[in-house]
Amino acid sequence: EMAPSLSSAAECSQRKPHVMMILGDPNVGKSSCCRFFLNALLSQHGEVYLLDTDLGQPEFTTPGLVSLHRISGPLLNFSTTAADV
Repeated sequence: EMAPSLSSAAECSQRKPHVMMILGDPNVGKSSCCRFFLNALLSQHGEVYLLDTDLGQPEFTTPGLVSLHRISGPLLNFSTTAADV
């Protein structure tokens, strides 16, 4: 079940564009949290931009790069590549 604060954060994006920063220790679910928010925002807005600043384990590019991605389809699995976006 989704935590109430996560649900509220996704719903508040209906009012105006927001910037979210996801921070945390290793292996606490930051990538899963980002996927949840991206999918929730996609259902409301049709496209979302993701600025990936994780140099060690980026979501869509090779390590060592900061990248900006326009996401227009749901992120369904944990092995998404740039070709899937």
